[in-house]
Amino acid sequence: MITIIPPAGDIEIREGGEPSLDTLQSLVGGYIELVTLEEEGCEVHAICNEEGLLKGLPFNPRAEERVRGVVNTGPGAVGTWVFLDGNSLLT
Repeated sequence: MITIIPPAGDIEIREGGEPSLDTLQSLVGGYIELVTLEEEGCEVHAICNEEGLLKGLPFNPRAEERVRGVVNTGPGAVGTWVFLDGNSLLT
């Protein structure tokens, strides 16, 4: 499953396999940064824009809530975040 969490607007959930690098870069708006999390005993890949803070992307409170305490987001999670689990994990 692919969960796309933008800073504002609707959260999008997509079914499917592993997304391509081009798709991930398009979703987050640039180079990707990948962090592996564990949620409810399952591995999850969290992907964000590697240069989000430098680009001044807007704060993303919903993504911040999901990664708080697991990922050091500095001043906070910014930009669109993509979460992958199940058959969508990157290999």
